[in-house]
Amino acid sequence: MRSAALLRLWRSERGVSAIEFAICAPFFILLLLTSVDLMRYIVANDRIELIASQVGGMIAQNNTGTINFKDVQFYHDSAMLTFPQLLSDAYRNRGDWTGSISISMATVDFGPVQKSCGSTCTYTPKMVWSGGNVPRSCSTQMTAVSDTAPPSPTTLPAHIYGPGASVVVDVTYQFVPLLQSKFFSGFTIKRSYYIAPRFVSLIKYSKLAADNAIAQPCPGYT
Repeated sequence: MRSAALLRLWRSERGVSAIEFAICAPFFILLLLTSVDLMRYIVANDRIELIASQVGGMIAQNNTGTINFKDVQFYHDSAMLTFPQLLSDAYRNRGDWTGSISISMATVDFGPVQKSCGSTCTYTPKMVWSGGNVPRSCSTQMTAVSDTAPPSPTTLPAHIYGPGASVVVDVTYQFVPLLQSKFFSGFTIKRSYYIAPRFVSLIKYSKLAADNAIAQPCPGYT
């Protein structure tokens, strides 16, 4: 009798453990997957910021004053090496690697509104050239915004307004969590980078005969 009672108690405790596991397991799995997605998001943020700075840095290193479609294509495609996740996204979505990322490259020339204005000059940005898979429009009238404002293809931070030119790179990435990829489109990560040309005063775009339309010169700078 005593042995039978102990056996029933053991079976009962085993059943309780199974129920406890069934209740707790989904929460632990959810926590694990959320932690993985959080790390992926942190890495994606870092990679997108790195793409913007690396592409901007490469353009700014130009020492001839002109670039062509081969240069722009190289700058654009370097994103795959910086962030290999783009290739995984393309495989998952059965599309091109550019499907989850937008890269815009441009040179902006700042000219004074009035000549001989000295220290009281105000400057108007003009697009010199624009390129990438989602480029800024040459006709866009860009406005100055706070340096802390989110990146936008129609704005520029106030601190870069001044004499000279600036290389502008905008990168937008659509981050999709593994855990919730079936339910919504994810989060948009935007980063922009601004840098003055290092060796020349202005970098223009030279259109070649075999140009692949990855970039175009803007009116007034052809």
